[in-house]
Amino acid sequence: MVEERTIRHSYLWALFRPGDLVYSLDDFGEPQLHKLISITQGSMAITMWSISWSISKKKFEREVTSRNIGFFDGECPVTSLSFYPLKYYKSGSAQEIEKLRASLESRGQRWKLLVSEPPLCKHYNGPARQTYVMPSVSSMRYVCSQSIIS
Repeated sequence: MVEERTIRHSYLWALFRPGDLVYSLDDFGEPQLHKLISITQGSMAITMWSISWSISKKKFEREVTSRNIGFFDGECPVTSLSFYPLKYYKSGSAQEIEKLRASLESRGQRWKLLVSEPPLCKHYNGPARQTYVMPSVSSMRYVCSQSIIS
């Protein structure tokens, strides 16, 4: 099955290995990578970490997250899962994987430059997440305005 790039829910444990890079899309539909820490076979809870910007600490740090893959019947393509091992990205093409990694590294470097400068005003036109007092509550909205980056 895994060789055919399809998987059954009962065999998901065989798909993920600690240390694997895991591909997914963020809330904005942009690619991101995580490093797999562990997998709990019974609940299919997958714990992984990635690097994110801490607004309160004003620095990059590891963010640990746990995600689940809901039950599904039969077989499904590995790449139809909401996250999967990077080695399955674009049919496992080493060239495409390297292109993705270079793109993500470049995006991270651009973000680092933006947040490491003193507060500045920029024009922004695109999706944004609004976080409320309770950190777990946020909503997506579209913004077209001047934004202060601090």
